[in-house]
Amino acid sequence: MSFFGKATYSFKERYTADVSVRADASSRFGSENRWGYFPAVGLGWRLGEESFIQDLGVFQELKLRASLGKTGNQAGISDFAALGLVQGGANYLDLPGTSPLQLANPNLSWESTRQWNVGLDAGVLQNRLVLELNYYDKYTSGLLLNVPVPRKTGFSSLVENYGAVSNKGFEAQATANWLPKGALQWSTTVNIARNVNKIEKLAAPITTGSRDIFRLEEGASLYSFWLYHQTRVNPESGNAEYEDVNGDGQLTVADRKLVGNAWPDYFGGVTNSITYKGLDFGFTLNFEQGAKIMNMNRFFLVHGGTQSNIGYLSEQARALAAAGRCDRHPAPDHQRQQQQLRRRGTKPERPVPRGRLLRAPAYPHAGLHRARRHHRQSASELAARVRAGGQPLHHHALFRPRPGSKLAERREQHQKLRLGHGAPAAHPAGGRHGRILSPYFR
Repeated sequence: MSFFGKATYSFKERYTADVSVRADASSRFGSENRWGYFPAVGLGWRLGEESFIQDLGVFQELKLRASLGKTGNQAGISDFAALGLVQGGANYLDLPGTSPLQLANPNLSWESTRQWNVGLDAGVLQNRLVLELNYYDKYTSGLLLNVPVPRKTGFSSLVENYGAVSNKGFEAQATANWLPKGALQWSTTVNIARNVNKIEKLAAPITTGSRDIFRLEEGASLYSFWLYHQTRVNPESGNAEYEDVNGDGQLTVADRKLVGNAWPDYFGGVTNSITYKGLDFGFTLNFEQGAKIMNMNRFFLVHGGTQSNIGYLSEQARALAAAGRCDRHPAPDHQRQQQQLRRRGTKPERPVPRGRLLRAPAYPHAGLHRARRHHRQSASELAARVRAGGQPLHHHALFRPRPGSKLAERREQHQKLRLGHGAPAAHPAGGRHGRILSPYFR
């Protein structure tokens, strides 16, 4: 149920005042707090109509305005959030039973937002250039949140009015009317804005998002990233090193910290509008600067060795090479064998870089009955076996093909080829299995 009223007053078209009042009632709140009252007032002064401004001969339009108001919100809670509820289904033996479902909160009331702003509008050069400036201050209190309660109540949280968030900032806009009259009209609008967000009051920190990457904490901004702070890359191992926040010598969840937020330092846009004989054309460019972005691809792939089930990106492999952990040059025995394979018409295998984690891909082939195990060995281990045995590690060391399968036949042919007992046989279908498969793929 709602009631709304508004009144407007103007004097000599110079001074204006708007007053409005809104009253809303909702059954979601306690019986004593169902009604919320939200007033607003706006004032305006057209300075351009004053003689002392007109005598300047500069402004074709100049207006000063200000407003103050309050609004309410009931979203984010259930229809019966203030009531104590019970539910059936808590049966004991053959007897039906009920159990508490929700704690009552008769003091639950509206979430409210108070906002005030001041602004200035100006037009110069026969209104070919129009300027607009605004500053605002917005404060939201009585946030409808699930607040932790003692476990002895039988519940972990209760919906309460607890928490506050503030937003402060400015907005500036300039419009240039390059061609204000005629069949062809053209105007350009540029705007820029800045907003500062802050959590003023919160009962307890709240983590959210995938892998708890966001943390709501009093004194910080919404959408603040809660991560481990990387300090450097170890030059000897090539692994990332992170800040030990609590100083216990271990890297645990207690070492995560707020490292930035998703709010830009400023943002804006540029809009062009062209009109010609009833045809409109326009385009808009948007920009922002300073916002932090969580790149989940780099989270998984540039991992400093913390993700043992995947490999490294090329940029990390280069870093490892610079640290002496990655050798892109094959051993002499490997080089000689590659030259022999080229002379025999078989594509040689790529050199194995040390320090890189490799994985044999799983092919949908009947012979690879162990392919789904994704056998992995570090390239340093493979290189050590090459140097010790004088032979590279081929695919038959990773997989054991099913006896009698086509892959087993090709393996036997490949072994004969390595020993010089024949030439490779072509695959009858000429498909992707027409050559010996190697586990080393980039």
